[in-house]
Amino acid sequence: MTATIPTTEPLKVTNGDSWSWTRPGGDYPANAGWTLTYYLSTPGGSVKTIATTASGGDFAVTLLPIATTTALFPPGLYNWTARVNNGTDTHTVATGRFRVAPDPTTAVATQTHAETCLAIIEAALVRVVALGDVIEYEIDGVKFKKNKTELLAIRNAYRQEVRLERGQLGMRMIPVRLS
Repeated sequence: MTATIPTTEPLKVTNGDSWSWTRPGGDYPANAGWTLTYYLSTPGGSVKTIATTASGGDFAVTLLPIATTTALFPPGLYNWTARVNNGTDTHTVATGRFRVAPDPTTAVATQTHAETCLAIIEAALVRVVALGDVIEYEIDGVKFKKNKTELLAIRNAYRQEVRLERGQLGMRMIPVRLS
């Protein structure tokens, strides 16, 4: 059985897997001299590129699971930009995001920065309950002094960030009464 190659960029990819998709050429077809490159902003703040190959008027993307391709993409959330160029003109044709999941055959730290901070803040809140209204704590060598109200506000912000990272922030239902 031959796998169907998607015609849209993925929302999630896994290190160690082959990554393949096709981007339609549209107004900038590959067979008219246009090339397409993906630029990925990594969680660490660098930019990686993915070159494509022509497939008629479309562009094919294939990354094989070898050390020089998918393993170079640390797990995390990536912003991507797809740009075409014909040697004279350059146009951004699409942008988006996808998540890179860790290779399931390797051991990696799976806690994000927001999850780490949330755990530290929740531990500090436990200490506030046990020791009093003001707590001092340290993160990466930086000392903080917060009261319970401040810690609750910070915890709520990190909870929201963690939910966003996990894709758990959806649309909220707002009750409406019709007269």
